[in-house]
Amino acid sequence: MTNKIYLTDLHEDHQEWLLALAFYKDELKSFNNRIGEVATANTATELLQKVEHFQNQFDIQRQNISDLEHTIREDEKGILASVQANPVASDHRKMEDNVALRDNVATFQNLFLAMKTDLIKFLRSVM
Repeated sequence: MTNKIYLTDLHEDHQEWLLALAFYKDELKSFNNRIGEVATANTATELLQKVEHFQNQFDIQRQNISDLEHTIREDEKGILASVQANPVASDHRKMEDNVALRDNVATFQNLFLAMKTDLIKFLRSVM
């Protein structure tokens, strides 16, 4: 079964995802600053290991964001190519939905939220 979606709806989803990813990037900067404060205020080995764990998680999430942004922009190129190839009534046309991308964005958001929840618990325990 194919899953088709209107070009305009798919474009709106892409824009929404890119805005959300930009927000997540900003959050990572804030998280990194908070973790830095914890690291400079504490020298306990166990605590510094947790700080390093979160810094590694931030690096992984930054890479995930970059990968998703790239994939979304590539998908967006497909929309543009479809519109350029046949601009007539493009707002009423459908194209194949990238279900894998949609799933990847949802998975990323869930994992990011889980990491954020863990970070908040950690920060509450040390501050």
